[in-house]
Amino acid sequence: MVGMWIRKRLIVRAGFWNDYYDYISFVTEKIAYERTPLPEINRAFLADRNGEFARLLKGEETSVSLPIAQLTEIKEYVAGIGRSDADTQIASLQGKAAELKRIVEIDCDKIRKDGALYFKLSVLIGMVAFIILV
Repeated sequence: MVGMWIRKRLIVRAGFWNDYYDYISFVTEKIAYERTPLPEINRAFLADRNGEFARLLKGEETSVSLPIAQLTEIKEYVAGIGRSDADTQIASLQGKAAELKRIVEIDCDKIRKDGALYFKLSVLIGMVAFIILV
């Protein structure tokens, strides 16, 4: 159970980063091409999402396993979107998208490697405990 719990936490965290990347890409596209106001962009993005990042955007408490300082930084960055001119904002969003893409790739690689490892270790420890008890 512990291995499955750890693996689930890794999957939730990777989903959070993936949704954050999708949001930044979505906002960049809407600002660059359609010049859509930010409240409409947020409504459109949140219409079909219900993950941890969507909860963060709505102002709700999240259960993603990230440090509070990092969550605060994300909230501040998202709150700052739309406070500068469009060209500067687009450049900032593209830079953030590149950074997030790297993080998503790292987390997906970590899930693939560590998630299977934790699951296998927990099964092995469970089998050893069963053998010792019997």
